[in-house]
Amino acid sequence: MISYFVNLSNAIKDFNEIEDKTFIILIDEVELHLHPKWQINFVEYMNKFFAVNNNNIKFQFIIATHSPFILSDITEEQIIYINDEDKLENEFNTFGANIYDIFEKGFFLENSIGLCSQNFIKRISDEFHYFKALNDAK
Repeated sequence: MISYFVNLSNAIKDFNEIEDKTFIILIDEVELHLHPKWQINFVEYMNKFFAVNNNNIKFQFIIATHSPFILSDITEEQIIYINDEDKLENEFNTFGANIYDIFEKGFFLENSIGLCSQNFIKRISDEFHYFKALNDAK
């Protein structure tokens, strides 16, 4: 996480006369290489780190992410959902939401567990129902 802040700070310092400027910073897949605990803190740390400056510099961050931890710290009006075809509308507010709800509702998923475990649970359930039906038939 420190590398994010140092790299961005150094890139900004490379500009001449940076007083009274607004910087738009694009970050793709901000969660890559960040432990979930760091993802939970990322937005708060970014806000604190980039809020302090003596040159009247403003920052706008545009972040692409698949992290429910990042989404849980972003207000609804600041989020745009994009799929393969176009922008999607989502009525689910992710700000402060549970990460499992964000996975299912915020990422338009039908399930929040892996396919392998889904198939295993289905096989066990099918076998249980088979034996229950067999027992009921007796």
